[in-house]
Amino acid sequence: MIRLVQPADAAERLIYAEWISGAIERGGDLRFLALDGERVIAGAGLTLLDWGPTRGDSQLWRGRIMNVWTHPD
Repeated sequence: MIRLVQPADAAERLIYAEWISGAIERGGDLRFLALDGERVIAGAGLTLLDWGPTRGDSQLWRGRIMNVWTHPD
């Protein structure tokens, strides 16, 4: 899926940029690369969300997969 930037999204992009900047500063924005030697063949982005524990689940975090890329070959 390719999402093109639309002028109508400008306000939302500013909100997102502020939010993701905070996640990066807190160490909650993670990036992963898969290599074949020195060649990048895949990558993914994961943002950790401060979720809080719930009944039956004491985990404090949830992960949101932000993007995934694989080399076309």
